[in-house]
Amino acid sequence: MKNIIYLLLLLIMVAFGCKKEEKTTALSNPTPPVLTSQVAAIEITPSNSDSVLTFHWTPADFGYSAAITYRLYASVLQGQQGQQAQLGDPAPVGVPASEDSMSVVLGDLNAVLLSLGAQAEVPTSVQFTLEAAISQDYYIKVLSSPVSITVTPYSSVPPALHIVGSAFDDIAGFGTAGNYCWDVANYRYVMFRDDNLGLNVYTSSFLANSEFQLFPDASLGSWAKPAYGYDWEAGEGHLMIPAASYGNIQVHNTVGYYTLEVDILNLTFSFSQYDVSSATVYSTMSISGDFNEWANLNMKQTHYDPHIWYLDSLDISTGGVKFNADETTSYSASGFPYGKGDANGSNIPVTTGKYFVKFNDLTKHYVFYKHK
Repeated sequence: MKNIIYLLLLLIMVAFGCKKEEKTTALSNPTPPVLTSQVAAIEITPSNSDSVLTFHWTPADFGYSAAITYRLYASVLQGQQGQQAQLGDPAPVGVPASEDSMSVVLGDLNAVLLSLGAQAEVPTSVQFTLEAAISQDYYIKVLSSPVSITVTPYSSVPPALHIVGSAFDDIAGFGTAGNYCWDVANYRYVMFRDDNLGLNVYTSSFLANSEFQLFPDASLGSWAKPAYGYDWEAGEGHLMIPAASYGNIQVHNTVGYYTLEVDILNLTFSFSQYDVSSATVYSTMSISGDFNEWANLNMKQTHYDPHIWYLDSLDISTGGVKFNADETTSYSASGFPYGKGDANGSNIPVTTGKYFVKFNDLTKHYVFYKHK
């Protein structure tokens, strides 16, 4: 009887050992996906920027049934005449998929390529690579062979990025006047940039233990569209899209002034404390320019920060403008619709439109967000 029990235990151990070995062997050489596109060259223009470029692929094989996430990356082939071209750093494009195809909005692709160093109106060799990854039991990824497409981008500004959540509004006050907590249509927390192609930044007083997501402009107004959230798998300071598949970005547990910096191309974010102990609190902030014959038009302080000023639905005609602190010091720069003003700098070259205008007197960042 003892021998029978011993043999049974031995058979069970062997069975489990073989199964484990088989799984490890299957995962050691996964088959990468095969990426394809029906397009060899494309020119992106304002008129087709809402169209899509579609990629297809055969699925990756990791040796066993597992949920596979696919991510598409683009790299720009760079090099000067007479030198060997080199592939630049890759950047993610489109929304991660679990099926066998992905459509990339041309306007979004245009913004990514310009940020990677591609020149507007110049045909550029772009290599697209598909990453297939699993995180069930293991975290393993494999890359497809690249697909090259010649893309001609046009000059444009990357889409605005918006903070949506409880970063500046208490959930208890939801629905009250001036409270935009988790208002998916709220454009008033549009982020700033040093210039049109700079990182998205926001220096302000953040509520402790608050949470938020980051909405690209095209997703504003709908929970069904993708937003950026915290990537729990990659860890601290990493973003992933769509946010619903991951988590909200969380603010520190101490209330105070912080600078939030977001790098969409590398899917990272960071918080750093900002010292306001010696900051000037202005009594007034105004905007003046060619559109109003340089009269001082007073701006409003935001309800969450005395250092951030705004005007909404402001009609502006083409010309120059400045921001004026206490009607004594003017701040402006040559960038539009994003910029970081200098004292008595050159006029901001605005173009005709109806704007939500915002100015941060701590950092001197400004943004002109055009109403659609």
